[in-house]
Amino acid sequence: MTSTPFPTPETVPPQAVPPQTVPPQTGRPQLRRSRTDAVLGGVSGGLAAHTGTDPVLWRVAFVGLTVAGGVGALLYLLLWVLVPQEPLGPGETARPVDRFVDDLHVRLAGPTARRD
Repeated sequence: MTSTPFPTPETVPPQAVPPQTVPPQTGRPQLRRSRTDAVLGGVSGGLAAHTGTDPVLWRVAFVGLTVAGGVGALLYLLLWVLVPQEPLGPGETARPVDRFVDDLHVRLAGPTARRD
């Protein structure tokens, strides 16, 4: 039988090891209440930015849940207090209701809560 022998390790060319690349972060933005897309408290705008959907869908969902059993209003108020708001831009001032909700958020979160 005439067969070719298996290549020995010396005859096998060394394989170049590809450099390890870090995949780009495709994560979602942090969940925050929106200052720019806010009708009442910015909850729907923040959820829309976080999930990549339209804020109208979130508003319709909250209204639907409210009409269906009242859970939507309770959930909205809970998220309004628990989800932090986006940081203020240069020259912006917070609305009085936003200051109240931010203070309430800090009280509920304890001393570890950060203010941005």
